[in-house]
Amino acid sequence: MKKLYTLLFFSFSCLLASAQTLNVVQGNVTHAYSATGSDMTFCCGTRVQIEGNDYPISEITKIVIDDSTVTPATVNVVYNGNFAHVTVSGDMVPYIQASVNGADVVITPSDEICTEITYTLSGTSSDGSFQLGGKYKSVVVLNGVSLTSSTVSPIDIENGKRISIVVADGTENTFEDNANNTGKAAFFVNGHAEFSGNGKITVRGNAKHAYRSDEYTWFTPEFGGNFVVDKATSDAMHVEQYLQVSGGTFSLSGMSGDGMDVACTNEETDTLNGHVFLDGGTINIQCATDDTKGIKADSIVNITGGSLTVNVAGDGCKGISSNSDLNMSGGSVTMTVSGTTYHKDQEDESKCRGMKVGGNFTFRGGNISMSVTGKKAKAIKVDGNYYYTGQGTMNCSVDCDGTAKKID
Repeated sequence: MKKLYTLLFFSFSCLLASAQTLNVVQGNVTHAYSATGSDMTFCCGTRVQIEGNDYPISEITKIVIDDSTVTPATVNVVYNGNFAHVTVSGDMVPYIQASVNGADVVITPSDEICTEITYTLSGTSSDGSFQLGGKYKSVVVLNGVSLTSSTVSPIDIENGKRISIVVADGTENTFEDNANNTGKAAFFVNGHAEFSGNGKITVRGNAKHAYRSDEYTWFTPEFGGNFVVDKATSDAMHVEQYLQVSGGTFSLSGMSGDGMDVACTNEETDTLNGHVFLDGGTINIQCATDDTKGIKADSIVNITGGSLTVNVAGDGCKGISSNSDLNMSGGSVTMTVSGTTYHKDQEDESKCRGMKVGGNFTFRGGNISMSVTGKKAKAIKVDGNYYYTGQGTMNCSVDCDGTAKKID
């Protein structure tokens, strides 16, 4: 037996000398080690150690040596129908626990991790999901992945840190749950989501929201892709803390709730709580349900750039609803609003508005064009003061309602 393992060790050593990667396969999980410098030791005929990581031989499906290249600090997930396969780079093996059940993948990083890991998802499954835990910032690359799930969210990132979501250039990525999903959305991030890349995301929420984050979401200037929601039982996008759109093209429709709903968190110390920032990108929102809003903010709405088109049709509907101030200094807003008063009950009613501003409306520039129809409907209703500089243009089919004060 000793001679046999000596021979195997010698054979592996020769192969490793001419190869790139040593792959240790355990069912649906592979640990990939760079062949250069890898140290393999057989122990007592029952175990093998590779770079200090111990493997019972009985749990190894196979060992494959090939010419692929291992990138440090990476995890790759490939979906194929009812199955998924996870590959973990060798340097992350001590820190990553990967569980695969059919096409449901759960990644649990160790609390000891202080390295930013990149998780790349690709492939297709009609009954698959990806759940990521951890307590350190991460990168998630959507590289042409399509997931439909039943009782869980197709994407569920349970990490309160910064999550960089890269939508790989030229790819199409689709996520859809069904009515049995017990999660918060079809695409859920419990963390600071920052989007980049030039691919396309389509999200459909059959249980509740299509997309949700429990902390801020930022579509960075490096996001030049498309974000599409064509169905949601509740909001198309539900974001807590704040939402910032600096790039990309958005098409939101088919929702029973709001287009973009930005709520305050329960933490009073969270910065910019309930704020919306529109400084780039092209947004098109179509709402066709009573008492819904194209954009709803618990606090301030700031528009400095980009293009926003909102079509809302329904009693009590609003294009933009801000509980506090609305500030506009650039960009363009085009709205078509139709509907009359929505009666929630005998004492509570909601009138149709293009813009409903709970605080002050300050208009320093940009272009606003609205067509508002319906009994008691108004283009703009300002609860505070309406300030303007004489810059920009405003064209409303009905008078704007507010106390006008010209400022420098």
